[in-house]
Amino acid sequence: MNNLRSQHARRTAIAGFTLMELMVVISIIVVLMGLTLMGARTVDTTARRNRAQSEVAALSTALENYKIDNGTYPVPASGSMPNATTAGDPISYITSAELLFTALSGRANFDTEPVAGVKSYYPFKKNNVKAGPTSPVVDPWGNAYGYNSVDPAYNVGFFDLWTTCGANELTKKSQWIGNFKTD
Repeated sequence: MNNLRSQHARRTAIAGFTLMELMVVISIIVVLMGLTLMGARTVDTTARRNRAQSEVAALSTALENYKIDNGTYPVPASGSMPNATTAGDPISYITSAELLFTALSGRANFDTEPVAGVKSYYPFKKNNVKAGPTSPVVDPWGNAYGYNSVDPAYNVGFFDLWTTCGANELTKKSQWIGNFKTD
């Protein structure tokens, strides 16, 4: 009998979690981590979209102020501008996004000082501009903003300003944010 008690005592003293119990706990931890990461991604996407809406509104106001002072919206010296109905790739927006920067900031690029006597219409920050010899205005996803004042597709007589919100194709236009409605 004593021998049985000592064996029972030894078993309970070294008893731990079973493999099944450990698997259940690990599974619960993995599910909770997945939910947390999914929620963080949703919050990040919402924050980027809200920032893009604010930037489009602020840039639109700056463009209107530019027109008041100069009689016209910024236009390229030569060449065409991207069209919101036919150009879905932000790579094709770089030239017009550079035009936005130089016209609204009064600077050649982000690293230079403003040109003397040239008015600044928008206070660009580092996260608004892609670094380089020229400085295209970029959205929260790091893509150039689309801008067209020569032949706008939606706001005829004014200008179109938009971001693709990271969607690089025309088929996802319903996700775009701009100073126009796509539906």
